[in-house]
Amino acid sequence: MIDIFSDSFWTPVATPAPTAPSSSYKIEETSDSFALYLNVPGNDMSDVDVSVKTNSAGMDTLMVTAKKSIFGPGLSNMFELDTSVDVAAITAKTHGGIMKVTAPKVKPDVKTIKIKVSDEKINDDFNKVDKKEATDADAPSPGDSEDIEVTTVE
Repeated sequence: MIDIFSDSFWTPVATPAPTAPSSSYKIEETSDSFALYLNVPGNDMSDVDVSVKTNSAGMDTLMVTAKKSIFGPGLSNMFELDTSVDVAAITAKTHGGIMKVTAPKVKPDVKTIKIKVSDEKINDDFNKVDKKEATDADAPSPGDSEDIEVTTVE
């Protein structure tokens, strides 16, 4: 019979490692940036560390740690960043127990490239693929060409 009042019965199998609690936060998004507001009471700018780490899959994570907390040793928060964030332009400021991290979005570089399309013989392998039959009226005359506009985002 097991004695449930013995010391060995109440010994934990494994003790979880202590972790820092996270602070409350709010995220706002505009057309050109994200703003993260964090509660970091009792911490000034020298007590807070903000960094971005990239994992092996190429995902960027914003890490915010603070030395002090009303809950214990400190605060720790991690946020996965949207792929539109310009990581090199992230800024942070703190005042009165509130931290604001601003993450600007990358402005895509949009280009339009004109490509000339001409009527030239195409590899015969194309004829082996199922295709929609075109009427002679739909087909361009030999030597005709059309311009196609292609838009790319980088």
